[in-house]
Amino acid sequence: MKPLNIFLALCAMLPMTACSDDDTYEPSALPTTFTVSASDLTYLKTEHTITVYVQAPAQPSVSTDASWLTVTTPVLNDQSKRIYRFDVTAAANDSHDTRTAAITVTQASNKATINVTQRYADGILVDAVSTTDPFSANGGTLTVSIQATGEYTYELPYWVTEETVSGSRAMASTTHTFTIAANNGNARSTDIVFTLVDDATLSATVTISQLLSQASTGKTAAAVASQIFAGWNLGNTMEATGGSETSWGNVKTSKEIIDVVKAAGFNAVRIPCSWDQYIIDDNYTIDPAWLSRVGEVIDYVVNDNMYAVLNIHWDGGWLEENANATAQAENVAKQKALWTQIATAFEGYDDHLLFAGCNEVRNTSGSGWNGPTAEEEGALEAYLQAFIDAVRATGGNNSTRNLIVQCWCCNGWRALDSLTMPTDPAGSDHLMMEMHFYDPSAMTHEGSTTMWGYRAGYVSSNDGLQEDYIDSFFGQIKAKYVDKGIPVILGEYGTCCWSTTDADIMASQAYYLRYVTAAAKNNGMVPFYWDNGSPGIGSFGVINRGALAVGLPHFVEGIMAGAAEGQYPF
Repeated sequence: MKPLNIFLALCAMLPMTACSDDDTYEPSALPTTFTVSASDLTYLKTEHTITVYVQAPAQPSVSTDASWLTVTTPVLNDQSKRIYRFDVTAAANDSHDTRTAAITVTQASNKATINVTQRYADGILVDAVSTTDPFSANGGTLTVSIQATGEYTYELPYWVTEETVSGSRAMASTTHTFTIAANNGNARSTDIVFTLVDDATLSATVTISQLLSQASTGKTAAAVASQIFAGWNLGNTMEATGGSETSWGNVKTSKEIIDVVKAAGFNAVRIPCSWDQYIIDDNYTIDPAWLSRVGEVIDYVVNDNMYAVLNIHWDGGWLEENANATAQAENVAKQKALWTQIATAFEGYDDHLLFAGCNEVRNTSGSGWNGPTAEEEGALEAYLQAFIDAVRATGGNNSTRNLIVQCWCCNGWRALDSLTMPTDPAGSDHLMMEMHFYDPSAMTHEGSTTMWGYRAGYVSSNDGLQEDYIDSFFGQIKAKYVDKGIPVILGEYGTCCWSTTDADIMASQAYYLRYVTAAAKNNGMVPFYWDNGSPGIGSFGVINRGALAVGLPHFVEGIMAGAAEGQYPF
């Protein structure tokens, strides 16, 4: 059976008329065109009915000499005066052989033949699909009618959901109604494969495609930053080495996980990402399957109306640990090659997607986590410039996509004394600077102290790393960058959890997160909490990804309270 054996396909042939189950519109003169929606019908061995539609200026007649076919008299399709419909029912095939017949449709001098085939076989067929055209970026509804001789199974991508099923999958005729979600990113397509349970070699496929988002980039960095309420890191996942996003113990990222993140109050996700292990040749070609998987995760975020930040993270250290003159030329070439592919793959995304050039770049054979030499800082800035040049050269939405560059080690003090911002062909108002913040490390990482907050009375010593320290440090960042039109991404911050039972420790840690989050926003810094996975003592995790739930409510409450209190100065 050809795809035109459907009512909506016939409607597509009639651009000047309305066509629906409640079709009341009439042109000034009825059309004289004679069109039949099917030229071929195919049946399996079980009894089954298919509806055929005819456009004609008057009622047509139908006939067949096949005793195993029952054809109803054509009638007007509801209120239409030019679309007729009739049913063709094939009886169960007991002949133990394939059989064929013909149906003749006539109206005055107009005549059409429909060839009918009925197999003596088990199987599964797609009787009708409500549209074969690409869906718009706004999404829509798809109806699929299935003919099958037994129960069947199928899987849907995250952006297609099933709304209703009419009939049983074990019946000869079943109609499925699917909803196609809105698309904020690249064009996409999928195959829905309906497979018989009793024989996996028998299947039918429906291909769905959807156009890319028509929204363009162009908002300034400050305009986008101002829309981010609170950010969250999908840590220790897409950047995990070992050949899989689950290699470091976290579950595979799903739409449901991102839905939980959104429900917790976050509206942006930073996606630390590995690329080196997915290079498949000497030209630094990225495995298309990995690009596709990264795109799925980005889609989970942006199609939840959240912002996504994609970077090159630790990645085995080829870039991050080698800011030196020896590695510079090769790393610049590799950086350009990777970002050209990444930017090209995701060019269709709108302002909800941001790119970050690298992560905590340093030189392990030199200054390490300390301040850089001029040569080391020069290597970092060459990597950042290569990133910007590669992205901008891909054109389209990437011409003005907001890009994020990093200071040495992502240590904010190095942003104050070392970093020179790179040159951007799009202008300085499409760049952001990134730093991370984990002070005091005695609490955030080590656990030698578990409480913080001099002004709130949680600690008795204002040791220089309390509220006054944050106010002074963040204020200096604001003066050097934000006040000059460059928003800052606080790409990582947070603390390990040190108790889930001690009320004082829990309250102090929540206060720390509240204070840092509010202070960041007040100083033009967009906060992204670092979540490395399973919540628990000694972990930064706040979302229980396996259980699809908030794992540390007091942490999240502190972050959200600070996000609500803080007000960006732009």
